[in-house]
Amino acid sequence: MAKVIKARGPGPRSLAYYERMPLEEITRNPLGPDGPLTPEAILRQARAEAEELAAEAYADGHRRGVEAGKAEYLERVGRSAEALQSAAAELVRMREVFLESLEPQIVELSLLIAERILQAELADHREVVRRSVRRALEHLVDAAAVTVSVNPADLDALRAEKASLLESFEGIRQLVVRADSEVSPGGCIVDTESVRIDASIESQFARIADELRDLARTAGMEGTREDH
Repeated sequence: MAKVIKARGPGPRSLAYYERMPLEEITRNPLGPDGPLTPEAILRQARAEAEELAAEAYADGHRRGVEAGKAEYLERVGRSAEALQSAAAELVRMREVFLESLEPQIVELSLLIAERILQAELADHREVVRRSVRRALEHLVDAAAVTVSVNPADLDALRAEKASLLESFEGIRQLVVRADSEVSPGGCIVDTESVRIDASIESQFARIADELRDLARTAGMEGTREDH
């Protein structure tokens, strides 16, 4: 191998030391970091570097894609949760509206059922009239003379009960039992000098109906206040 050395000295510019290698030696033994730089080696190295860059790009893209996908997923989940909450609130509201619309029908249905039960119970109206009269007399206070009007079909049954009634209600000194065709079987009307107690079946049923309707209206108003 030949070497050329040029001395440093004054001149327009200084030349750095360099060493020249014969072309034939470079061609014969072109060394790289990992061995001879053959075309195959250069191709392998280029391919490896390309694969490394591609892997890095893929990893970076995958990471970015995962992050973007996660963000989009969370956003969709959030929207879905809000939609579910709105749907649940709407279902609750619709249920309340539905129940409120049913309240009058429920009351009327309850009254219809009660009326049918009462009619079935009136099949033995003699026992019913006994109970009706006793409940009516319980509301009297120190009534000396009392007149009880019942349906003609109940007259005999109540006359048979007269002695027991006088014994049960000591404040009553005189008890008159009379027939009145306008009084339905099972009911009665009690009169004193100052008080009339309508214990007819129709009146009792009407009071029950009024109470049920009042309860339904009260429940509806309380529900409205809670909503506000």
